[in-house]
Amino acid sequence: WDVKSVGLPQAEEEALPGGGRRQLFENGAIYSKPTIGARALWGAIHERWLALGGPTSGLGYPLTDVQPVQG
Repeated sequence: WDVKSVGLPQAEEEALPGGGRRQLFENGAIYSKPTIGARALWGAIHERWLALGGPTSGLGYPLTDVQPVQG
């Protein structure tokens, strides 16, 4: 990910349930947890993950960044 993907920071980093952290950006957010590192989410994937409950859902914290799909 890069600044083109998530945009510029919009808020300070904050603590989340389960020992995670989040920083909001113009187009998405970066989530981190000591056991998985920092991962960037944006766009429709980020919106859907949040709608399903985000880090407190059964999905938990993201394990990878958003990845482009070829084809």
